[in-house]
Amino acid sequence: MTTAPDNPLAPMVVDVTSTGTVQRSARRGYDAAKVDRANAYWRPTNRAADLELLADADAIRARARDLVRNNAYARGILRAELRNVVGCGIKPQARVETADGKPNEEFNRAAEQLFARWQRVADVSGRMTFYELQRLALSEVREAGEVLVHFVRDDDDRARPLPFAIELIEADRLASDRLWPRGVNPDTGNEVRRGVEINAKGQAVAYWLYPTNPNDLNTLLVRPVRHDAADFLHLYRVDRVGQTRGVSDFAISSRWGRNLHYYVDNEMQSSAVASCFTAAVTTMGGPADGGLVDTIDDDATDTDGNSFEYMQPGMVARLMPGEDVKVIDPSRGQTESKTWVDLMLRSMGVGHGMSYERVARDYSQTNFSSNRASDLEDRREFRPTQDWLIEHMCVPVWQRFIVAAVEAAESGRLGFDEFPSATQLLGNHHHWTAVEFRPPGWEWVDPKNQAIAIHQALEDNMTTLADELGAKGKDWREVLLQRAAEKKYMRERGLTAADAAQAVTGPVEPSTDGPDAE
Repeated sequence: MTTAPDNPLAPMVVDVTSTGTVQRSARRGYDAAKVDRANAYWRPTNRAADLELLADADAIRARARDLVRNNAYARGILRAELRNVVGCGIKPQARVETADGKPNEEFNRAAEQLFARWQRVADVSGRMTFYELQRLALSEVREAGEVLVHFVRDDDDRARPLPFAIELIEADRLASDRLWPRGVNPDTGNEVRRGVEINAKGQAVAYWLYPTNPNDLNTLLVRPVRHDAADFLHLYRVDRVGQTRGVSDFAISSRWGRNLHYYVDNEMQSSAVASCFTAAVTTMGGPADGGLVDTIDDDATDTDGNSFEYMQPGMVARLMPGEDVKVIDPSRGQTESKTWVDLMLRSMGVGHGMSYERVARDYSQTNFSSNRASDLEDRREFRPTQDWLIEHMCVPVWQRFIVAAVEAAESGRLGFDEFPSATQLLGNHHHWTAVEFRPPGWEWVDPKNQAIAIHQALEDNMTTLADELGAKGKDWREVLLQRAAEKKYMRERGLTAADAAQAVTGPVEPSTDGPDAE
């Protein structure tokens, strides 16, 4: 008869012997669950996403902000994503069609022109454009883990073309869970998780916000106020099922960045200290009457009137009788600092989905092929972020913008005839808010060969102008219309394509650069 294993939760395997006796043995299915002396300290627990963040999210946010403020590489990682994902702005193009399926040029043009005016003053404080708000929102999501976009109705500011503005709210203003016992709003019966009130489906129905940042200047005792979620967008990266709040992207790399920061500082201080010691004075027969003492005077003298020098880089001391000089070698052994720094930067880059070259801004060890491979891989990381920002921020803002424009047009504030009535908009909201957002594109890595390949792909119907020009941040309709206007202009003045090319590039010299030049 066999006994049960010591651990009652261990998996049991039942074996039947040739005599029919049933034997039980505890066997482990995965070595990853094995507990031995090497990993005895590693005892993580399975907790829900919100419980994991409850105690740690605020500390991670504070450390991430400190890192971005003070660490050049952390700030460089953030700025690299901002300039590649948002650049100078993810810009809208209205795509409303007529009943026969053709573009409604009048409405689309009027909507885009009005948006161009409104976006300049989209920020409720008047400090930022909509495209700057895009950059700041993404920066907050990456650095702090989340940000709230608040839609504000502003009827008083007549300088704004529409009574509609945007306010960004930091995560610090979301109140904690401890508003009521057991985190339940007694008035609604909804659960409140760290300031986010959710219904039975897990949908956010309200946000509990402090009127001002509780950590701001001149902030006294403040109490949170309930705001309906319909007027907000809560932007954060969802990593797990059931997650209601975000966490900083720097959670994975903050320790690496902090250690790198200290290491570089220590290296600089060690070099500075070593440069200050070149010689020391020793006494040959007991203490001397004079010697080196602290002073700030360039013409200092000792008690006998003998002048001396105070310690400074490369100093030379004047000696007293009975004193000798011991030379100090300030040289430091060959360190492995570059190897170690490169390892840290590669690790940080992996955590943020970026290549070492983009993080370190060091392309000295790459050739054309390797640089192109890492660049393309980085772009695959940036594109989903562009799509995420478009779907979760840009499109909802455009829909709100169209609603505000229709209301303003009906009230006579705009004087436009191209916008539908409120009844028409309500009856076919999807039709009148059709839009495409154009993210910034990237330059070609190998312009000559890529142009040839794209030309052939277009001829073989394997791609479209919309796809190829969209990848460069351009609209194919605008490009064709502009090119038609330019060709007409050149024909009227007897100019050729070569003239146009030379106007752009100047005289072209034969080039030896290319993908084969390593």
